[in-house]
Amino acid sequence: MLNIALLAVKSAILEQIYRPGYLLYMMVVFTFLSSLFCTFLRILSALFYKDMEKNLVRGCVGISGVIFALKVLISDFTKVDEFVYWIELVVIHITSPDTCFTSHLGGILVGVLYKYTFLQRLMYFGSLDNFALRSSGA
Repeated sequence: MLNIALLAVKSAILEQIYRPGYLLYMMVVFTFLSSLFCTFLRILSALFYKDMEKNLVRGCVGISGVIFALKVLISDFTKVDEFVYWIELVVIHITSPDTCFTSHLGGILVGVLYKYTFLQRLMYFGSLDNFALRSSGA
């Protein structure tokens, strides 16, 4: 229930910046990429710890990775410290050790990839809106 509320809040903030169609497109791409990163991190963990069953079976892939990716984006548009999501990652896993660390880390990596690399331009180019950002008058 908390994830749904967080997703609604983050989406409302980003909907003021991006068009609704692009925001939906962004959510779909982020869901796929955060799941991909989570799976990749779990495989690396299994290889590193040499315990395939424990590291590959335990855990989750869900919307929480997308929420962390959105937190990375929101840090650009709000007065929140740019790296607060790293602090949240550590605090969440200290206070709630049963949460899926790889899912959250995968989401942060997707957000950082979008924010600092070619992914943002690639998604703008491939968007159905042809222009992702809202005009200043909207």
